[in-house]
Amino acid sequence: MLAVMFLVLPAISSARADTRILARAGAWQAFGGTTSNGVPVCGVSQSTADGSYFGLKIVSRSAPVVVQLGHAGWQLADRQKVAIFLRFDASPPWSTGGAGMHFNEGDPGLEIGFTKADFDRFQLGFRTASQLRVQPENMPEWLVDLAGSSAISDALQECTRSLR
Repeated sequence: MLAVMFLVLPAISSARADTRILARAGAWQAFGGTTSNGVPVCGVSQSTADGSYFGLKIVSRSAPVVVQLGHAGWQLADRQKVAIFLRFDASPPWSTGGAGMHFNEGDPGLEIGFTKADFDRFQLGFRTASQLRVQPENMPEWLVDLAGSSAISDALQECTRSLR
């Protein structure tokens, strides 16, 4: 079972955050800069036409990596605990948990905090798989297209070298 930390961190608001796009690959973009609180941040994200969002954010080398998932149609309360299954291609699924949250724009989402060891495992699948299946409890399965994820991971790694 994947260890997970339940975190409720403020979502990055593009309106107040000072981030810039560092690279694009497929539907992915890598970004770096500072959060709305002025904290250095690096990340990758993908938004789709159906209102889905996948974001991975790193605010320091020692802090947990945060994955934020969102969909405009979800109904979630802040801090609501939700079981989530993640599966890269045909590999065995991971069972983890997320906490309900709302992005600064008001859209509902789920947030997962990975320890360093679990993020290393996650990143291997993220770089090498063609898709990620995300199955939140009592919600429809979501397929995340990972085309370009290896190249975008390189840009993320380059950005994180500047983090403390």
